[in-house]
Amino acid sequence: MANVKHNEDVKNEQDLQNLVTGIILQMNKDFTAERIKKLVNRNLKGSEFYNNLSLIAEYVTNTLDILQNSGVLLCNNEIYSKRILP
Repeated sequence: MANVKHNEDVKNEQDLQNLVTGIILQMNKDFTAERIKKLVNRNLKGSEFYNNLSLIAEYVTNTLDILQNSGVLLCNNEIYSKRILP
């Protein structure tokens, strides 16, 4: 995994994507998209992306969809969990 940048070190959309993916993959309990959006925004303080809620929502939604479609995440009633691999 790439080095995940936080706060003012998030300078471009690739950094933002890495942050979103890193937060999702580090979740140990079930979670919602809203929870991820809040965590991402909190980790963007000092960045130009801080409080850009529409862009954050887009990245979170797209990443959750990709991870679900690839079998990494399961989703039931908008609650996500990591798939346990053998």
